[in-house]
Amino acid sequence: MARPRIDVHRQLESAMTLAGYTPHVYYQPPDSKELTYPCIVYSRDKFNTVYANDHIYRDMTQYTVTVMDRDPESPLVDILRNIQYCEMDRELPVDNVHNFVFTYYYY
Repeated sequence: MARPRIDVHRQLESAMTLAGYTPHVYYQPPDSKELTYPCIVYSRDKFNTVYANDHIYRDMTQYTVTVMDRDPESPLVDILRNIQYCEMDRELPVDNVHNFVFTYYYY
């Protein structure tokens, strides 16, 4: 069974602290919310359940995690790349803020 989302939140806060940043982690922030950079924004995408012998073998939750930093060489990228089941999908620079998008499978 997938663990609670708050565990993902704490792990992302720890990554920011490890990078030397004040943890600014947001779960599905509303459009009206002003973000403080650097930050991590994440949202749940879907559940990935694998069955074997008519039982749940593995139950994972897929998250989209976006690192937003004005630094194009953000240390958060390397920290997240080293988390198991987390892989970088793309980088999107928008208005001098670099958005590094990751897919993270958590179970």
